[in-house]
Parts: sequence; structure tokens; C-alpha cells
Amino acid sequence: MQIAGSYYSAPFAYVGRELEAYVYEHMVQLYRGTELLVTHPRAKQPGQRFTKLEHYPKGKSFYLLHTRDACHQRAARIGPHFSQVVEALLGERPLDRLRSVQGVLGLAERYSPERLEAACARALHYGRCQLSSPAAHSGGGA
Repeated sequence: MQIAGSYYSAPFAYVGRELEAYVYEHMVQLYRGTELLVTHPRAKQPGQRFTKLEHYPKGKSFYLLHTRDACHQRAARIGPHFSQVVEALLGERPLDRLRSVQGVLGLAERYSPERLEAACARALHYGRCQLSSPAAHSGGGA
């Protein structure tokens, strides 16, 4: 549900149904009739997302958790800087960033772990944890 430019999840069973939202100073509550469905912290700025895994259909939430763990494991095999970049990407809105992280992990098919580690060390140093390709940043290939 979108409220004031931010997004709040509700249980999957209520998709397409009309819900009521009560917005307080520090929280948002979603109701269906008199039934309280969920309480979320209130967004501090537009664009924030609050999603609870239990609101996804059972099969999808398991897949998302499993995939996130698999991303962490793959990143750790490449190196500590690469792992930090993946953690930074998944740290904020992990469900929305999962595809981006899978794309970053896909770079391991084209570039050596040493090259990826160097690119991630630079990204972390400059506070930019969005990678396109190491070649774009250093002018070389794998």
C-alpha cells in the first residue's frame, strides 16, 4: 500500500482488497474492517519501503530468504570487500535489491576474484556500492 510516497506491505491474502490505513507520528497501521493486519514504523521520507517476509506467499518468501543467503555465501567466496558491497546492497530494502546483487555476483563469471575485490575496495573507499563492471572503471578486461 502506498501512503505519502512510501510503501507498506500487507498480507498476501489481502491483495486487491480495500484496506484502511491509520497514520500516526511513529507508526502506520493497516486494517481490514476492525481487524488490525499489520503495524509498520512510519517512513521518515518518501520512497521508503516496509515489507514483512510473512506477507509474501509461502513459496516466494522461502525463495527470497534462500536466495539472499546464497548471495552472501557466493560473495564471501570471492572476498571480503566483495562481501561488504553485497551486504551494503542487501542492507537496505533487500527484497528490492536482490536482482541487483545477483547481477553484481554475475560479474564473477567474467572477472577474476582479484579484479572484483579491487573494484569493491575502490567502491567502498569512495562510498559507492553500485558496480557496473570493473572494466568500466579501470579501462581493462578480465
